[in-house]
Amino acid sequence: MSHFSRLTIGTKLSLLVTLASTIALLVLAVLSYRNSAETYETEARHSLATASVVMRDTVALYDRMLTENTERLGGSFASLLPTDTVTVDPGRRILIGDSETPRMAFGPYTANLDFSLVDRFLASTDAIATLFVRDGEDFVRVTTSLTNAAGERAIGTRLDHAHPAYARMLADAPYTGRASLFGSEYMTHYRPLHDADGKVAGILFVGVEYGEGLLALKDRLRQTRIGEDGYFFVVDAGQGKSAGTVLAHPSAEEGIEATQLVAADDQAAFSAMLMAGSGDARAAVSSDG
Repeated sequence: MSHFSRLTIGTKLSLLVTLASTIALLVLAVLSYRNSAETYETEARHSLATASVVMRDTVALYDRMLTENTERLGGSFASLLPTDTVTVDPGRRILIGDSETPRMAFGPYTANLDFSLVDRFLASTDAIATLFVRDGEDFVRVTTSLTNAAGERAIGTRLDHAHPAYARMLADAPYTGRASLFGSEYMTHYRPLHDADGKVAGILFVGVEYGEGLLALKDRLRQTRIGEDGYFFVVDAGQGKSAGTVLAHPSAEEGIEATQLVAADDQAAFSAMLMAGSGDARAAVSSDG
């Protein structure tokens, strides 16, 4: 007979109670850990969602203020122009660089090669301005305060037909959007100018350089922490060549593919989230991220 069978009933009961208590405590510990882990994850997801909304709204507010300010400056530049209706004289050509441009006039005022208005606007607002004249299916820059890297005015060039503003101008509709011009980042605004018949005869353009503001916003993103180890990084969600690349990250280089920041096994789920434009994905950070 085993040693257990020789024990007294009291001792047996004591051992059984001890064993049952131990098992119960182990089960309780496991359940408690599981509940704590689930609670922690729920709270972490909630905190992350809240922080993401705040950061997204901050970026959206900055973008909206920049857009509205640029469009407002477009109105300010328009108010500087003579009140006379725009006229375009294809028979009177004015040489600008290598291009012969139609004379663009507001009453007696000739816009071609007259930089007084655009320079006055730049001095008072720190925003660049341009006037385009319509020449057939093209829009040619006849006056501007925008300069290239060599300090030369970007004049006599044509609005690229592939530029999103081109189709909007032909449709007699304004366009506002970001653009990289000679190494600087601008929020730009284009609006059509009309002749006496109401046809689009030219374009008014203004641009606000926002490089310093963008750097400050990126610095804020990089410095923001979620808990002890969490952080934000920004990915280009556009449709161009830079889509899916890093715009801001606490340590990773800008311009790299964002998928490089997560472990190889999680890249598919991460890419799917990026393509969807929203949602969440559980992904391990790679050694580069």
